[in-house]
Amino acid sequence: MKKLNLTPIAAVTVGFLSVGAHAQATNTGATLPAITITADRVDGYVVPTSSTATKTDTPIEHIPQTVVVVPRQVIEDQGATKLSDVTTNVSNVQHFDQRDFSTVTSFKIRGFNAAVVVDGVASPGYLSNLEPVYNMEQVDVVKGPGGALYSTSQSTGADSVGGMIGITTKAPGPDAKRQVGFRVGSYNDRAYFADLNQPINETLGVRLVVQKQSADSETDRVSSGQTFIAPSLALNIDRDRKFVLRYKHVKNDWYDSVGLPTQTAARNGNLTAEGIPKSTMNADSINAHYTQRLNDTWKFDFVVAETRAKFDQRAMFYLSPNSDAPNAAPGGESARLWQDMKTTVISPTLTSKFDTGSAKHTLLLGAEEVKTRDNGYVAVNTTDVFGFPAWFACASGICTYTNYSAPYAAWIEPTSPTDPYNKVSSTTHALYAQDQIDIGRWHFQAGLRYARMKINDYYTGGALYGGTDPAGLTAGHDDKDTFSKLLPRVGAVFDITDNASMFAGYGEGTKVPLGGRYDPSAKRKPEESNQTEIGFRLKDWYGLTATLAWFDLTRRNVPTSGRAPNYYIYQVGEQNSKGIDLNLAWKASKSLTVLAGLSDQKAITVENQYSAASVGKTLQNVPAQTARLAMRYDIREGELAGLGFGLGLRHHSKLAADSSNTNFTPAVTVYDSQVSYRMKGVSLNLAINNLLDKKYVVPSSQSSSAGPLYFPALRRTAMLTATMDF
Repeated sequence: MKKLNLTPIAAVTVGFLSVGAHAQATNTGATLPAITITADRVDGYVVPTSSTATKTDTPIEHIPQTVVVVPRQVIEDQGATKLSDVTTNVSNVQHFDQRDFSTVTSFKIRGFNAAVVVDGVASPGYLSNLEPVYNMEQVDVVKGPGGALYSTSQSTGADSVGGMIGITTKAPGPDAKRQVGFRVGSYNDRAYFADLNQPINETLGVRLVVQKQSADSETDRVSSGQTFIAPSLALNIDRDRKFVLRYKHVKNDWYDSVGLPTQTAARNGNLTAEGIPKSTMNADSINAHYTQRLNDTWKFDFVVAETRAKFDQRAMFYLSPNSDAPNAAPGGESARLWQDMKTTVISPTLTSKFDTGSAKHTLLLGAEEVKTRDNGYVAVNTTDVFGFPAWFACASGICTYTNYSAPYAAWIEPTSPTDPYNKVSSTTHALYAQDQIDIGRWHFQAGLRYARMKINDYYTGGALYGGTDPAGLTAGHDDKDTFSKLLPRVGAVFDITDNASMFAGYGEGTKVPLGGRYDPSAKRKPEESNQTEIGFRLKDWYGLTATLAWFDLTRRNVPTSGRAPNYYIYQVGEQNSKGIDLNLAWKASKSLTVLAGLSDQKAITVENQYSAASVGKTLQNVPAQTARLAMRYDIREGELAGLGFGLGLRHHSKLAADSSNTNFTPAVTVYDSQVSYRMKGVSLNLAINNLLDKKYVVPSSQSSSAGPLYFPALRRTAMLTATMDF
């Protein structure tokens, strides 16, 4: 008889199914409810449950961690066009400038990078901001590490230290729906989109969401475009079994910008070249989710997902004649960077609801296998560094900018290599268990995850970025290692009244840093994080729902890029953010709704054995205070019924542009407004951001060898969106 060989995840899945089969056999006479194709849409600004934080549909007031949900209605009322527009409604979430798309697409929560989880699967690295807002049903923001339940992708750029942003996308629904629409706005913003949902019969439904968009920018020669196609299928096999299949194709193209080296530069300035080709990213993903209700106690879920992407960036990068001198203005060189990425996720889970005495349990058992491949290529035109003297005035080896605009030097295409300079692969196997226990006014949560991470990180080394290698590392590194970690997550909620509760929680996360040229004299260590949180909640108290929390979040073994002559990546000691944040939604009347958020934190470097100057300093691009206020008034009766108005503000304190806090950008408050009208299947929405046309700058996510870089923030923009349902 031929021996059957099972991968670890397959063996676990077979085990889950055998447990479920036994459970089903013990209760074959149970009458089970029918499964609808999708959940009903949530009306209003408050969503009562979330599954992102616990992987079970749990009332938010029973979760011992801050969870804020932004539903579809808020997205539509505010005319949001980007994920960062949506997360603006959540306190202590810092987003990146859209022109930073080509380099870093990480959001920050409570001072640290956050993972983006789409339909229950973490997005790999640079792909965390590809989902168009038009395809989002709701967005859940979980503050603090979520490592007890999710394996975030090990590809370059992925991280979940600060928390998670969970996106639920559109899926086939039971009612036929057809919608088409368009958007026009400032800087030649154009978008055309359609959402076609069609039940075929009582068991089968299909849906297609498409969008084509493009936009220019205040920055000279910078523009972007996206094509998005997302067909999906939902099949109710019978009343106990359901299958949902989602496919997405995304194509992005843009002209690159890395920012400006001074805060006083011309706002439309750019370091670019005449004839530079567009940068592109093509991504294809598939997500298959099978659900089977085994009996009235057990439910089995099985998710298989895969994402493949190719990223091709052409850009000008800054160099400085005296690269060790902070703020010395740089010159430029042409470079091409491209990556070939693939991530595969297999995740079976069993969920059981049962009672033991007076305790009601929701037990979750799960396993996960995540495989990532990330090959990086780079080509730099080292023989023709240009920009002198037309753009710069130099004296004694120090140069300053004299011009940021056309005519630009001609683009010189770097010679393309045949082999990757950085080849990264990783395999993560994980087992986890979570029990949510309700006993009277108490709600407990306890979870444990064991993760084993096997990595292979090859780097060519040499003088790719210039400089010498005193350690004698001529072939780069070829690191192969295996790490394991046990991650706990515990917490409790106490209901003071039916409308008020207190909670406390603790959780940990981990990730092995990959990609880049690591210090050969130090052994690589997994990045670790932990958070302690204490909070107070109100639920529908005179229409008010709110969460106020104190948190203490620590990150260790942080990868940080060094400077000349080696530009090694070092793992510094410790960073910490500590403070309070508040989120609230108030249904003040039938017509008036208010959203508000506040945060006050101290996010600093606690220990850095490679840079004493950064110890005690504020983390780069992390504000100490943020504020958000959004008011919405809808006329629901009379001749003007369907007319709505919105007014809001957002504020952040000054932002550190570098780790040594030598440079800051000023604090700023900007206002936004909306007016909309809905009637007989037609909807019009005019959204104006930065209403008073405030001119300010923010730090870029990257820096040059000469110091920090900056982006002029968006000036006043107006967006008109029109949709028609039929």
